[in-house]
Amino acid sequence: MAMKRDHELHDRRRGRNIGVLILLLAFVMLLFFVTMVKMAPNGAIGNPSAEQGGDWGTAFIEWIKE
Repeated sequence: MAMKRDHELHDRRRGRNIGVLILLLAFVMLLFFVTMVKMAPNGAIGNPSAEQGGDWGTAFIEWIKE
C-alpha cells in the first residue's frame, strides 16, 4: 500500500507552527536574559564596569583590547 502525500494545507500549517515555535522560543529566551540581568548583584551581568568600578566606555575599551 502506497503512502499518501500530505495535503497542501498540512504543509502550510506545519510551516506556520514552526514559525510560532521560533517566536515563542525567542520570547522565552528574552524573558530569561532580562530576568538574569535584573537578578544579578549590582547589575554585574548587564554592566561589566560594575566589577571594575569604571564606566561603560572604559570597560568596553578594555574588553576590546584583550
